[in-house]
Amino acid sequence: ILRIWNSYKKLDEVSEDKAIELVNKLLPFEYYQRARKENKKAFLNAVRYDPRQDEVVVATFTPAGEILTIRHRRYKIKDTIIKWKSLKNTKANYYSQIRITDPQDPIFIIEGTHDYVTALLLDINFIALPSKHYKTFKEEELSIFKGKKFDFVIIPDLDENTIKELEVIYQPIFKGLEPFAKSFSLWDLRKIFYYLKGIEKVKDLSDLAAVSDMYDSIYLTTFHLIFEFINTKYKE
Repeated sequence: ILRIWNSYKKLDEVSEDKAIELVNKLLPFEYYQRARKENKKAFLNAVRYDPRQDEVVVATFTPAGEILTIRHRRYKIKDTIIKWKSLKNTKANYYSQIRITDPQDPIFIIEGTHDYVTALLLDINFIALPSKHYKTFKEEELSIFKGKKFDFVIIPDLDENTIKELEVIYQPIFKGLEPFAKSFSLWDLRKIFYYLKGIEKVKDLSDLAAVSDMYDSIYLTTFHLIFEFINTKYKE
């Protein structure tokens, strides 16, 4: 996997225009421009460019830091839209992706590769599930949380399910993280963020970033504080 990963170009090796184009396929480029240095580094560590297929590729990692799989960003194959395709013969769904930048802040539980690379730039604590069917955390993952208590906030994929149905789907997640939880909450993005009312295409964290005007404000670099405020208000 490492040999294949090293065959792709780093984003800082392509032209500025191409880099902007590639980042814009994931989220507005302004998020990248204004992200903190350590978050840019994490993003660039996970995102590269495949010139042969003219696609963005993303690496996911084991808790030990080894590459777990490589995923290609695809757009349309025949009549089917496919967001991400994993490298053959890799265990793409074996681990969640976890990053804790501030142990005092909530941990946002998100789903999928697109949300994962978005969250890398936003300076938020996150667990990126490979799919909503990821039910059992492994010991290597849970060891990251030991000795601490967190507020866990699930930002679900709103494609097909209502929030009520999602509460049932995520029950195993709640149970697995219960020893490390101060609280759990499940967000309906369209109810929490007033400007999303009526925008049905907003279904997850990456969609929220794509339509949000937050990158025009001074709050981008403290995005997690806005989340924390809204979460507190929402729980009340």
